Amino acid sequence: MDPSYPYAAELKYLRDTLSVVGGKWRLPILLSLSRGNMRFNQLKKSMPGITARTLSRELRELEMNRIIVRKPDPEGYVGMEYEVTEYCRSFDLVIDSMIQWGKEHRKVI
Repeated sequence: MDPSYPYAAELKYLRDTLSVVGGKWRLPILLSLSRGNMRFNQLKKSMPGITARTLSRELRELEMNRIIVRKPDPEGYVGMEYEVTEYCRSFDLVIDSMIQWGKEHRKVI
């Protein structure tokens, strides 16, 4: 990208953000987990249409980016529980703003 472009830095940061949360499933995953910790099957049921393979891949990517963490189930069941990190909590306002914008947009269209 041409560094003389007046918004080069902003565009770079926007692309960085989209590489972490972009795509069909990442924001729905984050929305579900921001409302409470979930096990894999609970998370899958909260998003009709997502396959186990896709969910697994997206969770790995989000974990790699330190957006979510995977912990042993606190109730002692075999399996793991997913939760958003404190770092990800800073994104809650963005998600809430996007939801509000979507509500307003539905009125327009």
